Amino acid sequence: MARSTLLVTGGTGLLGKALAASIPPELQPYWTHLRDLPAGLAPSRFTRLDVADRESVFRLFAELRPAAVVHAAAMGNVDFAEQHREVAWQVNVGATQNIVDACGEYGARLIYRLTRSSMATIPPTMRDHPGIR
Repeated sequence: MARSTLLVTGGTGLLGKALAASIPPELQPYWTHLRDLPAGLAPSRFTRLDVADRESVFRLFAELRPAAVVHAAAMGNVDFAEQHREVAWQVNVGATQNIVDACGEYGARLIYRLTRSSMATIPPTMRDHPGIR
């Protein structure tokens, strides 16, 4: 029996790395990363993905057909994000919308947690935006 695919965005971040030890055996996990892989990680389980690139996100979903997605990719550096709000918006909101849309298109379940540091990158005037729930 084929295992269901679990896609973890932001696989080299704190949450992505922590999940590696707790993936149930019935799932086939794949992690995404944007920058170079840290030493010691198995490259066969990772794929480079810029979650802000909508076409790339949809291509990966078409290839992997994930049953579930843990969306952990985000800009976590609050100081940088506050100084570069447009970039932070693209990563923490626009990219998340790409993942949400791809999950809808391919029928994947989405697991997502908005952190306090991610929320800090959203200008106060935008926090009531209908795309932010």
